[in-house]
Amino acid sequence: MTEVSQSPLGRPAVHESALGHVTGSARYVDDLPEPAGMLHGLPVGSPVARGRLVARRAERALALPGVHAVLFAADVPGHNRIGPIVHDEPLLAEDEVFAEGQVVALVLGDSVAACRAGAKALELEFEELPAILTVAEALEAGSLLAPPHEMRRGDVAGRWPARR
Repeated sequence: MTEVSQSPLGRPAVHESALGHVTGSARYVDDLPEPAGMLHGLPVGSPVARGRLVARRAERALALPGVHAVLFAADVPGHNRIGPIVHDEPLLAEDEVFAEGQVVALVLGDSVAACRAGAKALELEFEELPAILTVAEALEAGSLLAPPHEMRRGDVAGRWPARR
């Protein structure tokens, strides 16, 4: 006679929130009442793929009703770097942007509508720079994410694709 395994592996299991989902009783963040005085935040992304951030002015945005603050990199207390393993990416763009949509500002307001109006009123000026879009362009420009890892066994250089 074989002994029945007590392990849950390979056995069907009910997802912990299944009952709430199928009955409509699950509560989501948007279902909860907003705490009094809660502000909304809206990240504002770069409109250019690569560029130097020449000017950033928030006066017009801050003059709008419902807009409480506009944060730029200089407003981040401590260091402005994030990342899942290596903290090497700016939370808010500092002097340069490297991707369209990279966050350059955060607008805080009474509502999402106030934040959107504030974002439209921001004055951001960019000096557009050539975007690096391929590995070959990155190699040619010396734009690497990290120092090269050198392999010392075999003919690595002979197997690397020719640079164009």
